[in-house]
Amino acid sequence: MPGLPFSFPKHLCSSSNGKIYLPDRSHDLAHSKVTIACVTKDKIVKPFRAAVPAPLTLKQARTSQLALMTTICGPVWWYFLLADTPPPNSGRRDLLTADTMSCRTNQQRMTMNNPTDDTDLDPNQPVSARIRARVQRAKRRFHANDNISDFIKPGEFEELLEEVAGKMQGVLESLVIDTDHDHNTRETAHRVAKMYLREVFHGRYSPIPPVTEFPNVASLNELMIVGPITVRSACSHHFCPIVGRLWIGVMPNQHSNLIGLSKYARLAEWIMTRPQIQEEAISQVAELLVQKVKPDGLAVVMEADHFCLHWRGVKDNETKMVNSVMRGSFLKDPALRREFLSLINMNS
Repeated sequence: MPGLPFSFPKHLCSSSNGKIYLPDRSHDLAHSKVTIACVTKDKIVKPFRAAVPAPLTLKQARTSQLALMTTICGPVWWYFLLADTPPPNSGRRDLLTADTMSCRTNQQRMTMNNPTDDTDLDPNQPVSARIRARVQRAKRRFHANDNISDFIKPGEFEELLEEVAGKMQGVLESLVIDTDHDHNTRETAHRVAKMYLREVFHGRYSPIPPVTEFPNVASLNELMIVGPITVRSACSHHFCPIVGRLWIGVMPNQHSNLIGLSKYARLAEWIMTRPQIQEEAISQVAELLVQKVKPDGLAVVMEADHFCLHWRGVKDNETKMVNSVMRGSFLKDPALRREFLSLINMNS
């Protein structure tokens, strides 16, 4: 087997048809023989074999058998779930000829459950490198408008602030600014670092604000509009300010959660205080509110000034950007959509 420091044991091939297959999500494991083979630090453990009396998902089979193996064998380096019966299109999945396998080490599994585990990271690395390594190990995205607070350990925020301040000092030096003798810029690097991490980009580094949800005991099912909410962000292209207004329309149902008016503003701010482009920002706001409120429909409209347009480039001070996101009943019902848009135009 490619990637293994051992010869794959031939006795694992003693299935009913002489072959062993690596199941995928479409593989029906019912009434087949299932083998779990695992590799510990110094040996291949004798495989466990068990009949599957009823339909069993791949995830269930892995979870139950792997827990048993870990108890008996100790730390497991690799594990394989094998089946006697071939899955659909099994020619591509013959275990003895496959180049890739669905394997995961104990350390990788532990990292997914505990994203701040540092057992294999160099403590002398810069804090940004340690945070980045945790994010990458968890296979999570860390674009400019993503929240990474799950991967920052207690005490590391201040350490990250000092690292950013040091890098910003290097930017000032490369701009040939004499921060040693210029009293206006002597502390600028530290001020800018605090501004980015604690204010204008804090939505990347802070967990979601707490939101109290109330049941819709009155079964409210009429249009509700919140806004205009003042929002501030920065464009991810030039880090220039974006300042605008946001309107949110909600069509609740009897199963929806009701949240306080201020919570709409807090959740919108949490999304907007990251480097953003307006189109993606209001989509993120909409998705978050759909998760929290669970309405029949949700609409978000945003109007904003972009200083990457006002301050630089064409330097046009009059142009604004307006865009909208519609979900559920707002997308399907033109009359509801017109009602929402007419009401926010009245208020603007």
